[in-house]
Amino acid sequence: GEQLVTEKIYAYARSMAKRIVALTGGKITVHGAENLPEEGAALYVANHQSYILLFSFLCYFSMSHAA
Repeated sequence: GEQLVTEKIYAYARSMAKRIVALTGGKITVHGAENLPEEGAALYVANHQSYILLFSFLCYFSMSHAA
């Protein structure tokens, strides 16, 4: 149903985001991912301002962390 469509769209967007990061020569390092809660809210904060960060976040956070 609707959840399956949402998951497919997210998977496609995540795939495209990974390609964009790779094409721009970006290198992403995630520290502290083990501290993220399995459920509930979390606040993600980047250490600098950039449009590429949108793609970076999409690449490395699962659907369960998307709101």
